[in-house]
Amino acid sequence: KPLIQEELADKISQLMHSFPNEEQVLLYVQTFYQTMEREWSGIDRLRMNKFYNLIRCMQREIYTFLGKRNWSEDEMSMFNSILADGPLLVNNLKAPGIQLHLADVVLEELSEVVQDGMDATAWMGILAPYLKLMGKTTDRAIFQRVLDRVLRELTGKKWLR
Repeated sequence: KPLIQEELADKISQLMHSFPNEEQVLLYVQTFYQTMEREWSGIDRLRMNKFYNLIRCMQREIYTFLGKRNWSEDEMSMFNSILADGPLLVNNLKAPGIQLHLADVVLEELSEVVQDGMDATAWMGILAPYLKLMGKTTDRAIFQRVLDRVLRELTGKKWLR
């Protein structure tokens, strides 16, 4: 059963690649995160991991989409706006669990997509909403998670070449 659910999460997240234009892709991603935020408090703990996996898959597909477009600053900015105004909104009381999870998976999912490396501009683009969240949040747990799972992780041996 879990394999079927993981496959479904992959298929749902990969739908973004089937839209004919960028506007529809952005709308799909925005609607996805609005729905996650709205429904988050109603998800019982037994199903939480399934939704965490769905978010993970969505982030991987966003990075795949951006990578195929050579990490375009304009497109990255549009996706970052969706994150910064939605699930990574500073002091978002609707779904802090999503913020914590996004911090947990950003580098893991990025490493699944990035094969030949990224330039500094692309890195700063990807990290921008997390740095903004970290710089403005009043939630110590969120600050600490972004610090540990994003910034400190980046200084680890895996990321240094």
